[in-house]
Amino acid sequence: MTKDELNELKNVLRAETEPIRKQLDQQGSAITRIEKRLDAIEQTQAHMQTALKLVATRGDVEAAVEAGNSQLKADLIKKIQGHERRITNLEDKTDTPNPEKN
Repeated sequence: MTKDELNELKNVLRAETEPIRKQLDQQGSAITRIEKRLDAIEQTQAHMQTALKLVATRGDVEAAVEAGNSQLKADLIKKIQGHERRITNLEDKTDTPNPEKN
């Protein structure tokens, strides 16, 4: 082959492969955009998982309510016992009979 024929073949190959190169460039750009979007989605998901760890579960809420109820009962019992002692002391000091006792 002559030099001119090689140059002609080279030009034909360039012309034939140019659309393929453009398509590869476009696909590469699209892949880069997709990768960036995927990174953003992964970051958002990681933030959501971190936030969800802070949200109380149903079990957590039930346990907290049960603990609150227990504390409230204990506080009420203590308060009632205190009132009973005060009333008993008043009855004793004033010689007032307890109407609940027979």
